[in-house]
Amino acid sequence: MHKGILQSNATIVAFVQRVLDITIIVGTLWLSTFLHDKAWLLQHTTAALLAVFLFHFTSELDKLYISWRGLSLYKELKKQYLIGL
Repeated sequence: MHKGILQSNATIVAFVQRVLDITIIVGTLWLSTFLHDKAWLLQHTTAALLAVFLFHFTSELDKLYISWRGLSLYKELKKQYLIGL
């Protein structure tokens, strides 16, 4: 039986999702400091690391990175709604 491309590469897909999340979090902070014409300081690095840690900690608690395949649309929407609160 052949597995689908996402299923056979689930570890890589999960890693890419996490890297993209880190990039978005840190990139948004960098962009906001750049647009406000501020220098990147140690406080920004600390804030970025704390934000990344807290996001990944809470996303693991909320099971954000679980496979959504096989779940009903209702369960998917309910989970996304609860995560958004």
